[in-house]
Amino acid sequence: VMLAWWYAAVSLRPWLAVLVVLPLALNPYVLGNSIWVMTDNLSLALIAIVVGSSLFIAPEPRRLLGTSMAMVASVLVRQINLWTMAGAILAAIAGAPGIRGRMPWHDKLDDGWTPTRLAMISAGALATVGFLGVFVFLWGGLVPPTYAEYHAGGINVAVAPYALALFAAYACPIPIVCHRELARRPSVRRNAILGCLVGLGIGLALESAPGLEAGRNGGWLWTLAGFTPDIAGRSLLLVLGATAGGAMAGMILGIIFESGNGRGGVLLAFFALSFLAAYTANTQAFQRYFDPPVLLAIAWALALMHRERSGMDRRITIAAAACAVMQLVFAGWALYRPLIENGAAG
Repeated sequence: VMLAWWYAAVSLRPWLAVLVVLPLALNPYVLGNSIWVMTDNLSLALIAIVVGSSLFIAPEPRRLLGTSMAMVASVLVRQINLWTMAGAILAAIAGAPGIRGRMPWHDKLDDGWTPTRLAMISAGALATVGFLGVFVFLWGGLVPPTYAEYHAGGINVAVAPYALALFAAYACPIPIVCHRELARRPSVRRNAILGCLVGLGIGLALESAPGLEAGRNGGWLWTLAGFTPDIAGRSLLLVLGATAGGAMAGMILGIIFESGNGRGGVLLAFFALSFLAAYTANTQAFQRYFDPPVLLAIAWALALMHRERSGMDRRITIAAAACAVMQLVFAGWALYRPLIENGAAG
């Protein structure tokens, strides 16, 4: 949470940065993983360094060294974190001659590019792949043999519609408070429409019916999906959720581009796609895998939406506060209600 705040504070005033990461801090899975000795929050912290540095910090050699070390460590903790590598490389080479002019942004973070940047991130990527190769040699696969049958038995195509639906649920205050941006700015509107169509296509194309055998269980969203109809293996709730999530993601990216933070918006989208691709290769799609990364993405998307003297800070404040209240309710229901009930029963 402190890392998420530190990177958000690069764009926002410190108190507003606290507010945008508050939903992440209040999430039941982040709190639960803080109570128990688990690797989830360590994994998320290392991911935050790699992604946050790529989004908000100039890719200078010494900083890229830190990013590379975090990337290696993240894969040592969770091998699936290999998904961070492509985005980190893109962020490091974006300022290279011949590449910068073709990018849809001109950001000061890409100034002063030197081949040393490429060398630093390449060293980290090679070390990451090298350690992963050692694990494959020792285990005979990408996960330890004990977990191979449980996590490496195939792909789970429901990941993309599920993550988009979760994003729609958690980010829903943003389009409500930013509706004027949608009405006044054609580019924001176009992005929202495109995102809506992409989300609808994903929801219709990929099977998403919940089920224990398919690794689609656990958490409030899968539970709710179990009470709604399935059509041809597609959960109606997740089809609608993916459509709404795509529209919200497109709208938010449009606002980020309008705010002059196109570099951060493109990289954030690229990291999100890499994340979805990696987790599609996991047979299990538990909600605890998705809640913290989705909320981290929302926090940093709000930070990237910041625009000087535009009134956007007030909207970010309202949206972040509403998201925080939502997570507080979830935490109360998931973590503290059982404790209170058990105490009363005792």
